[in-house]
Amino acid sequence: MTLRRQPEDFRVVEHLTRAALDLLPQSHPAPVHAVYRVTKTSLTTPEVSTMLEKALKSAGLRTSNTQHAGLKDKHALTTQHISVQLSTNTPQRPPQTLNAHNWSAELLGTLPRALTAHDIDHNHFTITVRALSLQRCHEIARTAQLFKLPTRDNTLLIPNYFGEQRFGSARHEQGWIAHALVKGDFELALKLSIATPARKDTGPRRALTRALIQHWNNWPAALPLIPRCPERACIELLEKNPTNPHRFRDAFAALPHFVQQISVDAFQSMLFNQALAHFIREATPADQHHQLITIPTPFGHLLFPPASTTLSIDPNLTLPLPAPSMPPASPPWQAAITAALSPFALSPEGLTIPGLRRPTFHASSRPAFMLASNFQLSDPTPDELAAPRSPLNRKLTATFTLPRGCYATIVFRALGE
Repeated sequence: MTLRRQPEDFRVVEHLTRAALDLLPQSHPAPVHAVYRVTKTSLTTPEVSTMLEKALKSAGLRTSNTQHAGLKDKHALTTQHISVQLSTNTPQRPPQTLNAHNWSAELLGTLPRALTAHDIDHNHFTITVRALSLQRCHEIARTAQLFKLPTRDNTLLIPNYFGEQRFGSARHEQGWIAHALVKGDFELALKLSIATPARKDTGPRRALTRALIQHWNNWPAALPLIPRCPERACIELLEKNPTNPHRFRDAFAALPHFVQQISVDAFQSMLFNQALAHFIREATPADQHHQLITIPTPFGHLLFPPASTTLSIDPNLTLPLPAPSMPPASPPWQAAITAALSPFALSPEGLTIPGLRRPTFHASSRPAFMLASNFQLSDPTPDELAAPRSPLNRKLTATFTLPRGCYATIVFRALGE
């Protein structure tokens, strides 16, 4: 099974809430936030946000506070929404359309505020899976039936794990940045953040990681090799303060806040995944354990119960993420969080970073299960990208809708990917 053989195989369309859509055609007092529907390929959301703001400035507009409603995959064809605040000193209207390499944008209207994640109603996915045998196609179709709700047509009920694309540098098996942070090892945290090479690194990122891995702790030698980028400020700070005992902590604090926070979010998400898997095993009656589908991942095993078992657990359950200020949890969930934290010798109270006010482990909650609605799976068809005479010469296309914050890749984990 191959996902994302090409970006067009993974299509995502973000849909805004009715409340946000109703505000867009209205006039608002300045300053206003222009809202664009952006379609991109092979770009991250922060990359295309920067490109959009630069394009508007090139058109003569004064802009600030560029915000996206949600993060979307880089290796995909995605449509999402980005807001850009327009200065009150900008007389001209923003352009109706913008077109550039790998992205385009269409102006939808204006809002009196920046977009947030709460403005997303749902995401619609069209995903083509390649390199399948005919037998594997039939197995996937049979597995999908296990998750279908008997009371709702074409709706799958699946554990609401976080997708692995959220896990950052840990995906390269180098370790968790936030684990180093809570242990007070700021040098390791910084190294994992900016000096961890990845196979898909390109451009400035590739130059940065390669220079630092070669010249770590020799900052005068590293600096000439580092391009202009936000991370460069960290190395300049280290060069100026080589004997400061808190130099690595201060250097990490100099990273963009988004980079700092996402490292904590990644660790917190992994802990939630492992706690949820533990919780599902404990909540499933012993005589039904054989029905659990176990999927190994680099970050622990994920368990997927059939819909009939999930209904006996409580499909509407919402669970707090591990955090120092998390609300009191039920004994089963508290035990599950303890089990997830145990390999790291941590407790929820220990999820704090010494000497820094941010980033932080925010107290929040997450539905334990997600609904993949309007799920449709095509019949097997020939894979035009398969090697000649390969037995893995079939493909399937799945379409479905997920609430905001849910991961399509988890749907395919459940189906055996």
